Parts: sequence; structure tokens; C-alpha cells
Amino acid sequence: MGFLDRAIARGVNRGINRSVNQAIDKAIDKTVTPAVTQAAQNLANEAAKVTKVCPACGEVAGADKKFCTKCGAALPEATVAQAAVCAGCGKQNEAGAKFCAGCGAALL
Repeated sequence: MGFLDRAIARGVNRGINRSVNQAIDKAIDKTVTPAVTQAAQNLANEAAKVTKVCPACGEVAGADKKFCTKCGAALPEATVAQAAVCAGCGKQNEAGAKFCAGCGAALL
């Protein structure tokens, strides 16, 4: 096999490898991304059950705290998760939701 034949074979092999790797990457992205996104949302919802956010400075505090350790402002009574419960229909929404997924009412 001559130099030109070997160069062509290497180029074909590289092209095939690149195409296969791109196909694998696309397949992995489609299957892993939703699972990772759901896991992250589950973690955020669990953290929201034991977290309060200071209305004055935005500092995160534990559910047992009454005052912000950064600015001294009074913390809300409700945790982030409790604040995501709709007053109208009682649905537990995801942390950070602005509107209820059950009835569309604005959340506090």
C-alpha cells in the first residue's frame, strides 16, 4: 500500500470515528439531559423545604432562623417551599414559581 492509499485510509477512518462520536454524543445528550434536569429540580425542591430567603438582602438562611445573619432583617415565617403552595387551590408548586401550575393564580 502506497503513501496515498494510507493517507486516504487514515482520512476515511478519522471521518468514520468523528461521525460515530458525534452520533454517540447526540444520543447521550438526549437521554441524560432530562434525567439530570429532573434530579436537579428534585434537589432544589428538597432544599426549598428547609430554606428561607431574606426579603431585604436575598441571603439564604435555614428554616429555623428568625433573623438574617447578613443584614439583621426579619425572615419570613414560611420556607421557600411553603411559599410555593397556592392559596387558591392548595397545589404545591416548584420552588421559585411565580404562578400556580394548578389554577394559574399568582403566588406570593
